[in-house]
Amino acid sequence: MYIVIGADGREYGPATTEVIGRWITEGRCNAQTRVRRADSVEWRPLVEYPELAVFLAGTKAHPISSPDKLPPGTLPLAPHVDSRQVELSPSECIGRAWRTVTSAGAGIIFGAVVLWLFILICLEVLSGIPLAGLLVIPASWVIHGPLIGGLCYLILRVLRGQGAELADLFAGFRYRFVPLFLGWLVAGVLLVLTSVPGGLVSGIGAVSCVLAETAVWLKALGATLIALGFLLMLIPVTYLGICWWFVLPLIMEKGLDFWPAMKLSRRVVHRHWGRVFLLALLILGINLLGALACCIGLLFTLPLSFTAAMHAYEQLFTWPGHTGPAQPAPASIG
Repeated sequence: MYIVIGADGREYGPATTEVIGRWITEGRCNAQTRVRRADSVEWRPLVEYPELAVFLAGTKAHPISSPDKLPPGTLPLAPHVDSRQVELSPSECIGRAWRTVTSAGAGIIFGAVVLWLFILICLEVLSGIPLAGLLVIPASWVIHGPLIGGLCYLILRVLRGQGAELADLFAGFRYRFVPLFLGWLVAGVLLVLTSVPGGLVSGIGAVSCVLAETAVWLKALGATLIALGFLLMLIPVTYLGICWWFVLPLIMEKGLDFWPAMKLSRRVVHRHWGRVFLLALLILGINLLGALACCIGLLFTLPLSFTAAMHAYEQLFTWPGHTGPAQPAPASIG
């Protein structure tokens, strides 16, 4: 089974060898049509698949328009995206990300991550300057969403075999600035608000420990409240933080507004929360190892982490998946 990128930049399939052969004879596909196997992430020209190239014999070359320059927000969601079950494998996402970042065309990902880190470091340095920091700190909140949205967009273009360039890192400022900013801001504010009850409980526990003096039972109560408050903060923040992991790429890449993106990300991730959480733990561990290597290792682990997350995003929101119905044959895909 194969997935095909049509002239409109949309994905069609899964389609059998015979179906694609019919599309070729009808002039809907040609030798340069982008194709990947349904169980793979690698996009290749149709002519590189021998089982498909045999159908090219005797056909004329039909020019197709390239989807490479389509603006963000044009790629549709997978069918039944919020109700289907996807066999998401955290280890497979890491493995695919490894193959991606060690491939010949991965330099653009490393370059984008280094530039993103450089911008963050500059903002951090400027925020420590008196007076200037008063402007830099709110400015950093404004640009974080669009920057991360652009980074996700660039990595997704690499995964799909499209022509990514370093300028794609800043595409969020051009195309989806307001919803990306609001998606980052609203999600951050809501995560802070969900931690308030637990923070209050921990605060009461800390006060109890301070006032206890020699009262052992009061110290024990205070310690219990501190632990309980920590859990009350950790559980909702972890759950929602994982559920909203894909808000920015959904805004950037699928054209959703910030609130629909937050709702859709939560619904889809909730169905696969355990596996997405495990992927997040693996990514956290990888980055901790990178930080232990004098932080230089982060220059490799961060590109790997972002790429693994985008592989998971592709499976959850873009690929047709395992349980959704096949898309009908398009009127024209090439």
